[in-house]
Amino acid sequence: MIARISVLLCLLLSSVALAQPMDADPSFDLHRWLSIRAGVQFNAAPGAPTGVGMGAVVEPMFRATEQLSVGLRVDATALFAVGVSDASASVGIGIPVATLLKGEYAFAPAGTGPFVGLATGSYLLTSLGGSGGSGSAAAGFGVGRFFGLAPQLGLDLGGFRIAAAYHLIFTPENASGSYGALELSWKIF
Repeated sequence: MIARISVLLCLLLSSVALAQPMDADPSFDLHRWLSIRAGVQFNAAPGAPTGVGMGAVVEPMFRATEQLSVGLRVDATALFAVGVSDASASVGIGIPVATLLKGEYAFAPAGTGPFVGLATGSYLLTSLGGSGGSGSAAAGFGVGRFFGLAPQLGLDLGGFRIAAAYHLIFTPENASGSYGALELSWKIF
């Protein structure tokens, strides 16, 4: 239900943006209304043990107004976790891949300054783990698709952007899948 409402909200925002008569302006510039950003993100996942990792992100965005943008966000991350105690050791790898619809609000209309964003959509989670100790060993593998939200806060400096986000993934039985990200991205179009 929440996913359907999110999709409808994004469609509504994009239809408002498409209703703007951009071609009426003889100085229409596609680069002003459409942008594509790519970057890297450094991640940390809470839990025991804490996972850390790195990933990549791509965001094609359409500027609906001077301060509001809507678009798509695709990111992939690899998270690694190692836990060691007196009697056992464990290792795990998690790979969340997100396909999200995103909205952004820039506090300054000039294209530089602070911004907030909210993305919602689908996360494909893949995990692989193993543990052993005192004559026993275990291994596990899991794959699932889940709904999630990603609020974001950042600073846009024109061609360069730094942002922090938390990917809140709604998994069954409170299984850990959520993670935080520090993102550095560049405008490529």
